Amino acid sequence: MKQLFDMLSQLNKMGNTQQWNGQLPDMMDMKTIDSYIQRTIQQALNGSNIPQKNNVDVIDSKSNKLNYELVELHQYYIVKIDIPDTVSVHDLSISLGNCKLIVTGLLGGEAQAIQLPEQPYGKQYSAQYKDGIIEVRLLKKGDDSSKDIYIHS
Repeated sequence: MKQLFDMLSQLNKMGNTQQWNGQLPDMMDMKTIDSYIQRTIQQALNGSNIPQKNNVDVIDSKSNKLNYELVELHQYYIVKIDIPDTVSVHDLSISLGNCKLIVTGLLGGEAQAIQLPEQPYGKQYSAQYKDGIIEVRLLKKGDDSSKDIYIHS
């Protein structure tokens, strides 16, 4: 947390100190920090058109496809998967292999593969469920083995 605070302090010195609304970074939620980082990256790229979302078909009553967002950072891939209310997160399973995240346990026993740009490092990953979204963080690095990813809720 100290490293994050130091980094944010440096960013505040370079930019608008009003961005944090008077709150210290350790008093904010990760969504606020994530939003700030995404805004800063966009501003740094001068509004260049980089894809940030890889959405599959919108969920409807006839489709079990998941909406997701894939963000590629310097050292990580972050995949945010919207879980519909009709699916229990406890029934889901996520595995990693062959440059794909595979989500199983969807309605009707279906699975969905989410293509990754390259195979991430197979020993450092995490997944967290909150407010209907599973966020999977994967460290970049090649590895051909398949690994299960456990979801913390």
